[in-house]
Amino acid sequence: DYEAFERFIRQRGAQYEWSAPLEKNEIEIDESQIQIEAIESLDALRPFGPGFEMPVFKISKPAIKNLYDFQNARHRRYTLQSGVCCMRFNQPRSEISKSVNRIQCFEGELQISEYRGRKQASFMIDKIVYD
Repeated sequence: DYEAFERFIRQRGAQYEWSAPLEKNEIEIDESQIQIEAIESLDALRPFGPGFEMPVFKISKPAIKNLYDFQNARHRRYTLQSGVCCMRFNQPRSEISKSVNRIQCFEGELQISEYRGRKQASFMIDKIVYD
């Protein structure tokens, strides 16, 4: 029923603020938008693949509360003021000594982590842009 589908999309779309992507495949988000329900809603856009790539999400000026290095500083977990966990796996050695105050943005993807039956929304960092 195309008409019902169109009404549904228009009704749900009116609830969101839309803005043009910064680049072809990049969407800027606020850390408050990193929630399980929002990440699960991305499943409606699947399957991702050639010609229909998963968007890259960008958090500008992340408010970093603390960070934790593990496995001999190969990986780093940033916790934002909102409580959102941002993970950087296999960080380059050149990033270890850089100040978090110089971070302009995180680029990566949204993910739901599950541990002992507890789900948590997280941000997987692919790239960190410094000033």
